[in-house]
Amino acid sequence: MIKVGFAASAVVVLALLAGSSTAAPVAQSADSIAKAALDIGVVESTHGCHRFCARGPVPRWGWVVRWHRHVGPSCWPELCRP
Repeated sequence: MIKVGFAASAVVVLALLAGSSTAAPVAQSADSIAKAALDIGVVESTHGCHRFCARGPVPRWGWVVRWHRHVGPSCWPELCRP
């Protein structure tokens, strides 16, 4: 009876370890972890569309680097004024 309980608990432990090892690989580089941390936030940037003022190139303005944000459902760029 003890052997069956021990074998069952070993199977459960192995199943849990096998499931988590595929979800979170151990050999991740620091760059990939930092990139993932920057991607996660309260305001998420989708396809370059952001509601907060950020400095960066704007394709619609000829890739000029300016402080800007995107407004409206079409994400039109708008210059941030101080």
